[in-house]
Amino acid sequence: MSDATPNLKDLSEILVICTGNVCRSPMAAAALRAKLFERGIDGIRVSSAGTHGGAIPHATHEAILAAEDHGLDLTGHRSRLLTEELADEADLIIAMDHTHVAAVASRWPQYADKCVLLTSFRTDTPKGADVIDPYGAPIDLYRQVFALIDTSLDAFLDRLPS
Repeated sequence: MSDATPNLKDLSEILVICTGNVCRSPMAAAALRAKLFERGIDGIRVSSAGTHGGAIPHATHEAILAAEDHGLDLTGHRSRLLTEELADEADLIIAMDHTHVAAVASRWPQYADKCVLLTSFRTDTPKGADVIDPYGAPIDLYRQVFALIDTSLDAFLDRLPS
């Protein structure tokens, strides 16, 4: 991603990506939608996909539970594969880890400049860290991952000019 911070007024489509689109990106997309609503920001569509999405059709049970802890409902989530069309439609692509940023740059170099690591907006020690994949882990790890996603989204929204 370029060094320029995107302006909220320039964003109409944000795509959140992870690997399987069953844990991190669905939780992050739901949390981002809620945060935009809470801040009175409308006109930005938030969706998610996975670099290997679609193999498992729904969000994991643990992701659903971790999201429910924050009043978010993932029961209707359907996993989908990151495609060139989705990358093209997005004004901003938020990735959960460095492998996702690399996947976008490798598959579609023309979209590399609009792909950013979620934690890159932080000013504290997790800045630039990967959001680890909790797939197959106990619910406690999902809750920890959700907390990192949640605070990273706050940092993202706080840094965007309105």
